[in-house]
Amino acid sequence: MMARKPVQFLPIWSYFLNWILLLRVLCNGESFGVFAREEKMINDVKENSPLMKSLDENDNSSNNNNNNHELLETLQVVFCGFGRTGTHSLGAALDRLGYKSLHGEEISLNSLGTHQRLGEAIMARDVEALLTETARMGYNATLEQHAFFWRDIREFVLQRQQQHQMMMNVKFIFMIRDFEPWFESMVATYKTLAIMQRFPANLIPLHQRIVDILAVGISHELNVSTDTVRKLFAKGNSTQHYELRRRVYNQYVQDVHEIMAMSSGSDQVLLFNVREGYAPLCAFLKIEESKCPTPDLEPFPHLSDRAHMMAGYYFLRVLECTFYVLMAVAVWLLCKIGKYVLARKPGQSDSPSSTQNETKLKKS
Repeated sequence: MMARKPVQFLPIWSYFLNWILLLRVLCNGESFGVFAREEKMINDVKENSPLMKSLDENDNSSNNNNNNHELLETLQVVFCGFGRTGTHSLGAALDRLGYKSLHGEEISLNSLGTHQRLGEAIMARDVEALLTETARMGYNATLEQHAFFWRDIREFVLQRQQQHQMMMNVKFIFMIRDFEPWFESMVATYKTLAIMQRFPANLIPLHQRIVDILAVGISHELNVSTDTVRKLFAKGNSTQHYELRRRVYNQYVQDVHEIMAMSSGSDQVLLFNVREGYAPLCAFLKIEESKCPTPDLEPFPHLSDRAHMMAGYYFLRVLECTFYVLMAVAVWLLCKIGKYVLARKPGQSDSPSSTQNETKLKKS
């Protein structure tokens, strides 16, 4: 089985497409898309989302409920942790082992298309809808955007296991990265998001949706409001962000160690580091040794999109500055034209023929 190709943060061509969309928005005179407040946004999503409506209808139909239960049974691996901890590498490894993983980047880039319902479920903070739609699309392994709600998902799964003897095959993978390099990586991510939520980039619908999804998810993860998260996007390297992340990180580490201690001997939880390679992952997922890649022939994928992500950030930054330079040039040209028009005498004409006629009249 071929390994999955590395997922890029944002392909370079997409930036050109986004700025073409921006020009279209400006020409059509559409609104600037001011961010909605958290409660209004969540309520709007719940009221207008086709997925939420369909799930509400499903509550009245036992057959549809059974279908949802069958879908949930297909979920097998749930990542529990933070983004920027090796989720790209983990996703590629899971795909290599025969799973179909869903990375958050796929949700973001397709949040106005094929993955729209997933984005709506995240903004509505509806765990069951999120898992049901994930399974409906054929994914059986979740990564970092689902992990915004990892505690809720784990509780949901454990309740199903205890009450209905369902979702018994779901396994949870925890990953811990050293805080300082991880925080620096998060700050780098926030730089791109800060541009996306600023004018003029926030006129692009895709940028708005990406920021909306991540703001809601991270606010749930940090237990703060979405407005606070948007401010952190703009000031990612602030002391407030550092202290908040440090507190949440320490709590996560403590929770993971407690879960591992309580689950000693269990085959449903794994504390994993990508440096360990395929061996512990294959053993945890009960992959036959003959089907598990060996380090000599096929090393564990170590994918890092930091360089590409920073390239995307600088590209957006250049385009942002270019936009303002062009606006300044346009204002300068308008001022020059206005000054020229005001300086003309009443009735004055610029045509050569009228100038020659005036000269002849004066001579005669």
